[in-house]
Amino acid sequence: MTKLYLGTEAPTQEDTYHYPVIKIVPRPLTVDIQCVFNQIEEITHILFTSKNSVQIFFDYIKEDLLKRKTFVCVGKKTAERLLKRGFIADIIADEETQEGIIQQLKLLNFEEPYFLFPKSSLSRPALHQFFLKSGIRHQVCDLYDTHIQRLEPVPDLSQFTEIIFTSPSTVKGFFNIFSSIPNNVNVIALGPITKNALLCYNAS
Repeated sequence: MTKLYLGTEAPTQEDTYHYPVIKIVPRPLTVDIQCVFNQIEEITHILFTSKNSVQIFFDYIKEDLLKRKTFVCVGKKTAERLLKRGFIADIIADEETQEGIIQQLKLLNFEEPYFLFPKSSLSRPALHQFFLKSGIRHQVCDLYDTHIQRLEPVPDLSQFTEIIFTSPSTVKGFFNIFSSIPNNVNVIALGPITKNALLCYNAS
C-alpha cells in the first residue's frame, strides 16, 4: 500500500509519500503579541490546540516564565510535543477538538483563571466564544498563519491507494491542486473537524 500524506510533518512510515499542501508561517513578534506575552506572570492556564502552536509558542518565550502554569492540550500528539519542550500536559481532551477541550473545562472548578490561547489565525472560534459566554478571563493570540502551497512535481494520484488529510487546511489545499479524489483511493481524515471539511468539499 502506498499512502499520500498531506500534513506539514513528514511521516515515518516507509510506504508513505509526503506531499505537504500547506505550510506554517510564524508571525513576527509584533507589539500585539508582545503585549500578550508581557502578561505571562498573570496567566494561570496555557491552552494548545495543535503541535504547531506548541512549537512556535516556545520559540517565542522563555521557558523559565512558564513554571507553575497549567497546560491544556487538545490531544496526545500535542501533549507529546509539549513534553519534548520539558512540560507535562495537566489536561488532555478525550475528543481532539475545541469542543472536547470545552467539555473537559466544564468539569473543573476554577479559582480566578486566566487563560492564554496561542493559535493559528485560522482556528475556529469555539473556545473563544466559550470563554466569553462563561465570563472566563482569557487572551487569544494568533501566532502563525497557514498557507496553501503547490509543490512541484505534483504527484500522480493513480500511484496511491490511500490519501491522509490531517486538517481542514489540507482538505482545502488538496482541492486547490486536484479536482477530485479517485474512486479507488481510500481516504483517511484525522479528526472529526477534518472529516466534516472533507464531506463539505465532496458535497459541493
